Amino acid sequence: MSCPARDVNGNACRFKGPFCKFHTYMKDYTPEMITNSTLCTGCKKMKYLTQKTCEECRNRVKPKKEIIVCAKQDCKFKKSELNKYCGKHQLCLFIDETTELGLKCCVNVNRGCRNQLHLSGYTKCEHCLKTDREKDHEKRGAEVIKTETEKKCSICCILKPMESFQGKLGETKTCLLCRKTNQRADEKREKEHVRELANQNAKKPERKVVKKDWKEANYEKVAGYWLEARARLIESNLEGFLKRNSEQAKHWRDANPEKVKLINQQKNDNIDYHFVNYNRSAETKQLEFTITKGDFMDMVVLPCYYCGIIQSKGFNGIDRVNSTQGYKLDNVVSCCEMCNMMKGCLGPTIFIHRAEHIVTHLKMVNGTLYPDDFKDIITVNYKKYKMRASEQSIDFMISKEFLEEKTKESCYLCGKMPSQTHKNGLDRMDNTVGYIEDNCKSCCGNCNYIKRDNTYDAFMNKCMLIYHKHKKETKNDINGIEETRQIVKGNKLTDEQKREKERIRKQAQRDALRKKYGDEEYKKLHAKQIAEQRKKIKKIFEQLPK
Repeated sequence: MSCPARDVNGNACRFKGPFCKFHTYMKDYTPEMITNSTLCTGCKKMKYLTQKTCEECRNRVKPKKEIIVCAKQDCKFKKSELNKYCGKHQLCLFIDETTELGLKCCVNVNRGCRNQLHLSGYTKCEHCLKTDREKDHEKRGAEVIKTETEKKCSICCILKPMESFQGKLGETKTCLLCRKTNQRADEKREKEHVRELANQNAKKPERKVVKKDWKEANYEKVAGYWLEARARLIESNLEGFLKRNSEQAKHWRDANPEKVKLINQQKNDNIDYHFVNYNRSAETKQLEFTITKGDFMDMVVLPCYYCGIIQSKGFNGIDRVNSTQGYKLDNVVSCCEMCNMMKGCLGPTIFIHRAEHIVTHLKMVNGTLYPDDFKDIITVNYKKYKMRASEQSIDFMISKEFLEEKTKESCYLCGKMPSQTHKNGLDRMDNTVGYIEDNCKSCCGNCNYIKRDNTYDAFMNKCMLIYHKHKKETKNDINGIEETRQIVKGNKLTDEQKREKERIRKQAQRDALRKKYGDEEYKKLHAKQIAEQRKKIKKIFEQLPK
């Protein structure tokens, strides 16, 4: 006889007997109860029920506790018993504590770093930065694997076909995929912020060492970058480029006055520099300039035609003996700077006669007096003296009465007396001192003109040299010279003509600059020259004793 009960699936029980061992709880059931019994959905036993679940199962169900979920946003797990976060998000507790302290976590906090940083500091701690740098150096320092068909990318370090390494300017170190990834990242970055970070990174000692070593090893490339950047500036904003260069040059001059003085001295000691200056001066005065550079160099090393000296720098300048003519070989002589300034536009004979007359009048030599070579000048004005002193920031402490009384005396250099057609003026004995009574002497315009700003002793010494060199000459040994006793008004350009000439010159310079930096061959050659010069200088410094 089979068991009359049913199993959990609702099928007849397979076991034998009135009630099997699984259904002994039904032995007290009546036939009607057995027939109408159903499976409890809870305990799966045959029960005589009016509901799906028996009373025992209903009483056994406990009320559900209220579940408090994790405080992490969007997390569905319940919080731990220790704090408000679930076991998965215990790190958030450390982040909250760091924020409360007014600090920030290292960006590698998810990777186990527990360093707390200042808000204004780097996003990574020093330990993580050092680790990243070491990894980066090891990665970048690895030998580049390259075959005819494949190459290793310097970023992802994966071998890829050579087609991936073709950029706009030729072969690249990174593959096409990495370049596109970097480009997308760069587009999202703020340019000012990136520039600021780059400047900060460039100041790191280890970065400076690496950059310096790379520059020394690739100086031709570095020079090429300079020239390319300069070419772009010239092309886009030439005026801005020139203005910036001018400001930088002025700043350098202000910061290095001793070097500027040395450079100017070197220019002054350079014959080529003086040759160019004479040529440019002739253009301004609209005078012909037919002297060759060779003739110029041969002439300036000769003794001064007037005083017979050669300047300490090893050469003199040149003087046009006839100021009405240009720079022609038969019209120029070697001349020191002081004689050139003293002579001005005077003819050579008048200039020499005046020098001899002065030293003879002062009883320094037994020479000849030439009073006729000193012209009459009557334009002496107190207001002009005072105005000129004010313009030149010279102290002016004399009265009109003193000027009138003093100028009645004879010239203290040549002895020329005032007359109805001539008036003397004043000369400052010491040109570093202003117009004060003890420093002023009566002086004619002729002597004042040739003395200029020279000291009394220097002027006398120069006149003596001129006298001794020419005392045996009866006349000037240069023929065909027109003697003049006054400054010859030259054929100089007007201010407007000068400005126009300067504008044309600058425009030509600008055009030449654009053409030069637009020439790729020039840039390559110049970069190579810069690199070679750098190597020479470096070699010289290496040979110096340490």
